[in-house]
Amino acid sequence: FDIAVKGLRMRYADRSPWVIDGATFTVPQGGALGVVGRSGAGKTTLFNILLRFWEFQEGRIEIGGAPLREIPGETLRALTAVVAQQTHLFNTSVRENLRLARPDASEDELHAALQQAGVLDEVLAFPEGLDTVVGEMGARLSGGQARRLAIARAFLKDAPILLLDEPTEGLDASSEEVVLEALKRLRVGRTTLLISHRPRALNYVDQVMRLDQLGSNGPEEIPGVAAHPA
Repeated sequence: FDIAVKGLRMRYADRSPWVIDGATFTVPQGGALGVVGRSGAGKTTLFNILLRFWEFQEGRIEIGGAPLREIPGETLRALTAVVAQQTHLFNTSVRENLRLARPDASEDELHAALQQAGVLDEVLAFPEGLDTVVGEMGARLSGGQARRLAIARAFLKDAPILLLDEPTEGLDASSEEVVLEALKRLRVGRTTLLISHRPRALNYVDQVMRLDQLGSNGPEEIPGVAAHPA
C-alpha cells in the first residue's frame, strides 16, 4: 500500500489556476509524509484526490502499483482511515459512533480501540459509559476527547492507509501531546500522510513536503523539523 505520485496537476475548472502543479512524491508502505503549505496550497485537495472525491487532470497516482483511477472509490475509501480537525461524530452514543468503522465489533474490541486511542478511562468515567450520547459533531466532548474517539474508530477500521488532516489543530499543549501519542501508535505499519503546520506533529513523520513550493526535488526535511526516531 505504498503511494506514488508523479507530476500531479489539478485545477477546479478549465483556465483556472492550478491548485496542485507538479507534485511528485512516494510514500513507502508504513512510511509517513508530512504535507505543509499556505492556505489554499492544495493540501486538502490532495487528500480529496487520494480518496477519489475529486479528479485530477494530469500526472499519475498509484496505490500499491495500481493506477488510482482503476481503483473504485468505494474500495479505496475502505482501505483508508481519516482523522481530521473537524471530527465527524454523530449525535448518538460512543458505542454507535465507534461501530461505524466496524458494525460487528465486540465489547472487548471497542474497549481495546479506546485504550489504544488513550481515551478508555475517560469514556468509562462518563455517567453512561459507552452509551453516552456525544452530541452533534461531538459537542458534548472536549476537543481532545472527540479527536481520540476518531482515532479509536480508525483503530477499529484497521485500514492500511491513514490520512491525517490537521489532527491536533485547536488543541492545547496537553491535549495535543495525548493525541500525538495515540497517533504514533495508530500510524505503525500504515502508509500515512499528515497535513499539519504544528512542529510537534511534524516530528512524527519521516519527510515533509511543502505543497506550495513544488519543484523537482520532491519531499525534503524542513529546518527545525526532524524525523521522529523510530
